Amino acid sequence: MTLVVGGSVADRMAQLAETWGADTIGAHGYGNVGIVVGATCPETAARLRGVTPHALHNFKIGSG
Repeated sequence: MTLVVGGSVADRMAQLAETWGADTIGAHGYGNVGIVVGATCPETAARLRGVTPHALHNFKIGSG
């Protein structure tokens, strides 16, 4: 779904998550607000990681 202002709902939610967690970024570089992106969408995850460097951690199955 594309928004009237451009971009997808996922893009907008990622931008909001980054903004909401900006004041809580800790020593490891992540804030208290995060997003989850399905592993079946690697292109989306890569794009959103650029938008949310403090809200999207690269989890791997079995590592967390």
